Amino acid sequence: MWPQPYGILLLTKIGALLVMGVLGAAYRRRLIAKTSEGRGAFWMIVCVELGFMGVASGVAAALARTAAPADAITLPQTTAAEILTDAPVPVALTLQRWFTAWSPDLLWVLVAGFGIVFYLVGVRRARRRGYPWPARRTISWIAGMGALSVDDQWADRSL
Repeated sequence: MWPQPYGILLLTKIGALLVMGVLGAAYRRRLIAKTSEGRGAFWMIVCVELGFMGVASGVAAALARTAAPADAITLPQTTAAEILTDAPVPVALTLQRWFTAWSPDLLWVLVAGFGIVFYLVGVRRARRRGYPWPARRTISWIAGMGALSVDDQWADRSL
């Protein structure tokens, strides 16, 4: 029995990603040392890796358009909210869950984290150059970034 088209595409993508991982490991071990001898080897390695990246991206696009195997089980969605959001309805909000039910959005946590780090680096540079920088501005910035990362959290709880 031959695999279905979806399985073939999935195995091709897995193989391309594994080859990219092996190429990355080879970079670190020996290929970067050899590229100092000449630029041709470096660009050959770059082209090969870009080729496998293209294969992985193309197969990912094909997987998105290929129907999953027929034996996949889909759970019935019973409420309008579950049908519209394609997610289960959250449990009832209690006083305890206000403080324990956290599902932060990773994107906004990263944006806020990088914003805080870069701001603190800037404050440090300004102080080294002799520019006074009030602590209340730094505290306000950190509080604003914290509010940015939890804003979406509070919106989700009102459902």
